[in-house]
Amino acid sequence: MKKITILIVLATLCLFFKVSGQSNNQIRPLKVGDTVPDVVLQNVLNYKSTSIRLADFKDKLIILDFWATSCGPCIEHMPLMYSIQKKYKDQVFLLPVNTLHSGDDPTKILKFMKERKKAFDLPSVSKDTILFKLFHPSSLGVYVWIQNNVVRAFTGSEDLNEENIVKQINIRKVEFHQRPRLNFTWNKPIFINGNGGQEPSVYLYRSFLTPFIDGVFGAGFDHDNSGKIIRIYQYGVSLKMLIIAANPEFGHFQPARIKIKVRDPEPFDFDLNNDSLRRKNEFDYEAVFPPANRSVAQAYFKQDIGRYFPYSIDSASIKDSCWVLKVSRVKKLKVNRTAERGTNYDENIGLPIFFNNMPVSEIVRAFENIYKSPFIDETGYNGNLWLTLPPNLLNSNALQISLAKQGIILTKEPREIEYAVISGRDLPN
Repeated sequence: MKKITILIVLATLCLFFKVSGQSNNQIRPLKVGDTVPDVVLQNVLNYKSTSIRLADFKDKLIILDFWATSCGPCIEHMPLMYSIQKKYKDQVFLLPVNTLHSGDDPTKILKFMKERKKAFDLPSVSKDTILFKLFHPSSLGVYVWIQNNVVRAFTGSEDLNEENIVKQINIRKVEFHQRPRLNFTWNKPIFINGNGGQEPSVYLYRSFLTPFIDGVFGAGFDHDNSGKIIRIYQYGVSLKMLIIAANPEFGHFQPARIKIKVRDPEPFDFDLNNDSLRRKNEFDYEAVFPPANRSVAQAYFKQDIGRYFPYSIDSASIKDSCWVLKVSRVKKLKVNRTAERGTNYDENIGLPIFFNNMPVSEIVRAFENIYKSPFIDETGYNGNLWLTLPPNLLNSNALQISLAKQGIILTKEPREIEYAVISGRDLPN
């Protein structure tokens, strides 16, 4: 009897170690239709407990949101998530998930959420490894829909709306735009050995050049052991940025200082937050070639892009209307050399915009990104600034009034501005 008992205990221990080993290192990524295992999540912030057991919410629609404090589009959708959570709190559980590899730590996340509590007040998992292994999101901004412990969908933000949530609560058919489950590593050639998914049946160009591929991103050069370049890649880029990358002598021009003078500007219409435009006007380029020095490799890249697209680029000084920043009174400028540096201008969550401990050049760059128009710094001020501005920076009147109160004059005036100009040309025969 004693021998039988010992054997049963040993068998149980073997089973325990087998399951534990699988859960820690060999978790198979789940797909739509799979059952979600009963997992307990630790390091939960801004919640009544520091842990959450997913099975405790099996009677609710669970939506996991993989995010980071550096992901502007993720943050922009959190007020919507929060409003849905409040309205359907008995039927929905929305859980942001910040993974171990996000670059965020719990202290940073708590501070970040506290500063934005008026816009949204949601819990978040921090330092996550379990959910990342279970669902293997291809990027930030992936939403995993779980109902009755079953994976229902992997989507982007375009499907996260009240209509779809109500349909899913009532177990009605939702036409999701399912996000692809890609096995993708940016530092290996795409489509080799399945990296980035199935190889397209048709190439636009080979080195290669393909249209938009969801979940593929990154840019850079690969080198061999001698330091020579053997690969150039530009994934998930607009046509304008592809031309600039192929002509690095124009790389110092900010987007607001690049003019498009072509017969049909539609291919240059691009917004990183607009999935429809990305599908239409985003490209993935790669060239693999024998080892070459940088100038030769860059020439390959330039020739490829020039061979395929009917555009050229040059610089020109153009008299143009632009925004000009000047200082009215230096004493009005807010200076505090001990504060942490940062800004929230790209979050778009309805809170006042702040620029803390930032040089005028970076504030000007932010204004140019918003207005898509040149801003000229004529402040003559070399220090860092602390500004608090209205939530909608595109309201130029409100922006001018707010800046004036803080010692800065903003006016629209003509100036000679150096632009990079992309123009049309005939393709070679």
